Amino acid sequence: MGRIVAGETVSVRTRPAYDIHIAPGLLGESLWYQAAVTGRAFIAADAHAFDLHGRTLCAGLAAAGIAYEVYRIAGGEAAKCADMLFALVRALAASRYTRTDTLIAFGGGVTGDLAGFAAATYMRGMPYVQIPTTLLAQVDSSVGGKTAIDLPEGKNLMGAFYQPRAVLIDPNVLDTLDDANFACGMAEMIKYALIADAALLARIQAAASRQLIRGDLPGLIARSVCIKRDFVEQDERDQGQRMALNFGHTLAHALEKTQGFGTLPHGYAVGLGMAHMLRLAGTPGADAALACMERFGIPTYAVDVAPLLNSIRADKKSTSRGITLVLVPEIGRYELKTVSFDELSDVLGGNA
Repeated sequence: MGRIVAGETVSVRTRPAYDIHIAPGLLGESLWYQAAVTGRAFIAADAHAFDLHGRTLCAGLAAAGIAYEVYRIAGGEAAKCADMLFALVRALAASRYTRTDTLIAFGGGVTGDLAGFAAATYMRGMPYVQIPTTLLAQVDSSVGGKTAIDLPEGKNLMGAFYQPRAVLIDPNVLDTLDDANFACGMAEMIKYALIADAALLARIQAAASRQLIRGDLPGLIARSVCIKRDFVEQDERDQGQRMALNFGHTLAHALEKTQGFGTLPHGYAVGLGMAHMLRLAGTPGADAALACMERFGIPTYAVDVAPLLNSIRADKKSTSRGITLVLVPEIGRYELKTVSFDELSDVLGGNA
């Protein structure tokens, strides 16, 4: 497949193992689908992404001789709900898809989480392929096998660990991404740098803007994916070191819940959560890191933690002992700290 379009393949040694292919122009190349798709393809597609890039996807599938059906999903966090999950699963059943067919998740993180959960549960599991169309999904949610929907009680509270058959990443689709969604993806990329790779942060800081970083995007995506892959392989079920990937997310999920899912973009919430934790820890180099985030449009303003405490206690990663927070004592290195709920307010502080 390397002959078709130049790119990079990252292998993920989970159970089952799979490959992540990163290549500009991949979306329209039929041989990628011949390798990744079995039987018929059911495309669960973000409606906006499909309007922009669906013709290219379908042309690639058709050239590969793969029959397909398209199911359009309205964008936004509100789609990650039980009603949409059941509608998607019933659409699969109505068209008589089986476990020998393939579900394709085509869109951002919402579509990937929703469609992945549908694949995990329909007929007790059918193969699925992630084709992420946002930077956030390319570097984060499409990798690692987490699938979920939201409940009124909290974000991602109903889901499953279910690995895809393959992840196909075409950086060219990001040319149509708006600045806000691009900023959300950069927040996750900067997260990887803060917890695991100071050199990656320096590389991002040197680019300084979306326009200047464009030429390096395939390489930056690949490096980010490799960092996440390493955590996933160590801790597939998110019970140990993989928790480091939650840096900024405990506060982020609480912000999203209290403001109403879909009101605050996920990447913005992650940026605010990371900024709070960097300031709280007094991390050396934090000011430069925050300035870099701001240049990409990621908010870093102070948040009041007090109204978030009840939501944090309901976080899916809470245990009877409390909750594990991710700290960054220095750029490129993390620490995990489990605190009781009684300690939570003191540890997080009332204000940033």
